[in-house]
Amino acid sequence: MKLIKIFPGHFFLILIFRSITLIIGGLLDNIPGFVLAVIGIIFSWLMPILTTKYTIKHPIIFPHLLERLNLLVIIIFGETIIGIADYFRPNTFSLYSILIFLTVALLFFTYALQFDKFTDEDQDDVTGNALIYLHYLIIFGISLITVSIKFIHETDANSWFAVLCLYCGVGLFYLGLLFATRYNKPQFKLRRSTILVFLITTIIGATSCLIWSSFEVITILTFIIVAINISWLVHLNLPHIKKGILL
Repeated sequence: MKLIKIFPGHFFLILIFRSITLIIGGLLDNIPGFVLAVIGIIFSWLMPILTTKYTIKHPIIFPHLLERLNLLVIIIFGETIIGIADYFRPNTFSLYSILIFLTVALLFFTYALQFDKFTDEDQDDVTGNALIYLHYLIIFGISLITVSIKFIHETDANSWFAVLCLYCGVGLFYLGLLFATRYNKPQFKLRRSTILVFLITTIIGATSCLIWSSFEVITILTFIIVAINISWLVHLNLPHIKKGILL
């Protein structure tokens, strides 16, 4: 009973700390206020680590936490779909509109494959902190991708910044999925070849887009990179995926 009282109390204090820093930062309405608000947000993200000694004694229900994080990511991907809606107007629709949509769809499929098929939900004695923090990377990655897609077609936009923003997002997304492999089922154990393929293709894609930084090239290359990566992932694990579907 004491543990149950202590555990929510720590998170309540974290919430109070973040709220105070955001309120003060908003009231100051200047650079120091902005810095204070950012510090408050960052510390509130990091503070749950301090509760590890309590959560390890009272492990979370892993499937429930994963389900809620999955729903959050689905919402974020929904925002991405809304963000690319401008490419589907009568005066802007083109082949590149379809490629952008397919790129987002393949990224979502990659996420779903990792957490729906590869992840073992039967996790004992886990705090859930790692799962939460790796989802920060995934969510930040999707957000960067969304932002870059919305202005990457603009002629007056800085193409280098757009490409860096896009591929930083893709990199963070894949990095979050990499950390998630710690929860994989034995048959879906991460292979070194998978890391190399994802790393090499992403670097080649980013470099090529920086060299040939037109909207058309960026759209085509990014689609190809994402398609290659998910194809490799499916190819390596297809026999086990088929068994899982049949079972």
